[in-house]
Amino acid sequence: MKEITNIVEVYESLKNTPARLVLATVIDIKGSSYRRTGARMLIQDNGEYHGGISGGCIEGNALKKAHLALSKNKAIEVTYDTSKDNEAEIGVSLGCNGVISVLITPIDIRDPNNAVEQLRSCLSSREPTILITVLESDGDSIEAGQVIKYISEGALEKQFGAGYQPELDKDIQTILANGKSKINVYKNCKLFLEHIPPSTQIVIMGGNYDVYPLLKITDSLNWQSVIVANPKRLAHNIHQLANQVVTDFNDVNIDQFTVAILMSHDYNADLRNLEKVLKSDIKYIGLLGPASRKQDMLADMPFTINKSDEDRIFGPAGLDLGASQPEEIAISIVAEVLSVMRQRPGTSLRDRQGPIYDR
Repeated sequence: MKEITNIVEVYESLKNTPARLVLATVIDIKGSSYRRTGARMLIQDNGEYHGGISGGCIEGNALKKAHLALSKNKAIEVTYDTSKDNEAEIGVSLGCNGVISVLITPIDIRDPNNAVEQLRSCLSSREPTILITVLESDGDSIEAGQVIKYISEGALEKQFGAGYQPELDKDIQTILANGKSKINVYKNCKLFLEHIPPSTQIVIMGGNYDVYPLLKITDSLNWQSVIVANPKRLAHNIHQLANQVVTDFNDVNIDQFTVAILMSHDYNADLRNLEKVLKSDIKYIGLLGPASRKQDMLADMPFTINKSDEDRIFGPAGLDLGASQPEEIAISIVAEVLSVMRQRPGTSLRDRQGPIYDR
């Protein structure tokens, strides 16, 4: 979501200029690649670009293809085989051992439904969004490069017209359930069905100086931050970075992408907050302090804690990195949140059997 936000911001700044824009999107990967499907970059006709579709390996060639797409005024699909050690093919020796497909789409700023505008519509949602990008079509109602936001089951018939296929609704429900984007081919069209989750919302319950390093990291990730504390006691820099400040956890809108960190450094305050958070469905509850402190709190709870609730409490919060400074502790906490939300072990990648990314 961070990259999408940046692209939308740049797009907005260029809307009233003569700049011509192209959006490059990774739509398929076979084998290894630095970026995953859905990686994007916004390209200006002067060669400047924002975002990225690789580790810098194919961006240069993509700029050339962007000019081709502009000259044709149509979307083009380009495939990069980085498993071939052939500098002549795209101008650089890659050795990434993957095949990357990229859709390069001219952006019509006058079109309120262009690809970037559709991305913009995802930013405010706290629910996963499905964007449907047309890769190939032989129908009159849709064309390659068109991006359609999935609204609800049954609505696609009106959006696609003659290109609508009933099984498309079923496939989208599967993607909403498993969170995996994919390319599907239907009778008269080839579509990239992209799952875009909302950014993580982190609820930080506490207002001491160590909140700021945590906020800085989560802000760089474009997470939505909510501080639960007395606003009059918060430092100015915390007010500047936080998206929202409330005095009570019950004032926070909770969803499946929300996590909570209890770091008031006050036993009774953390105990009261833990009681409130446990009544929610939050799957990650980080608790600062030693393991004995967590056990004391569980014993002092006014209700019985079952095994599934206890499993949601991560105390001491953070991965075992040997962190000691507030900045290091913040890194370990964010890393643990990522591992829980992405359902990964949080161990060294060199020990992982198989590819880095789930497929």
